[in-house]
Amino acid sequence: GISFQQANREKHRDDEYEMQRVPGCIATVLVRATLSRNIVTISGKSDALLSGGLIAIVADVLSGVDVTAHEILQLEANSLTSALGLKPILNTGRNDGVASMIRVIQDQIRSLLGDSSGNTIQPSSRDAIRNETSDKPTVAMLLSGGVDSSVALHLLLQQGYNV
Repeated sequence: GISFQQANREKHRDDEYEMQRVPGCIATVLVRATLSRNIVTISGKSDALLSGGLIAIVADVLSGVDVTAHEILQLEANSLTSALGLKPILNTGRNDGVASMIRVIQDQIRSLLGDSSGNTIQPSSRDAIRNETSDKPTVAMLLSGGVDSSVALHLLLQQGYNV
């Protein structure tokens, strides 16, 4: 989260105007989706470390060649934290904040594609964000609420552990 924010701070210092504030967040959370040949890149920053970590997770899951703009538009905003196994760990405000990030990103993608319909389609079937059973063992993990433990949780889930 911290290195993601530092890299984005340097990269986007002059074009912050293109980033959009995520409504409903107590912290200042800014996100931006860019589109090149139907490949989405998500960047962002926040004045709060935990929010910055959540931005990094959203960017990691939804950016790059493994996901298309159409797949992000199909995603139900409230489903990402559930699909990643984060919903029961994050408080209601943080879950709502991630959903708001997704809606802002979806609006930006619609704008980039010239689609102003604003209709969110049903959840995506993309394998990387589906909640699937795993052959790996179940791991119990305590979260401090900080970025390090949140990222550690994300990495365990990404590697297929039941957490």
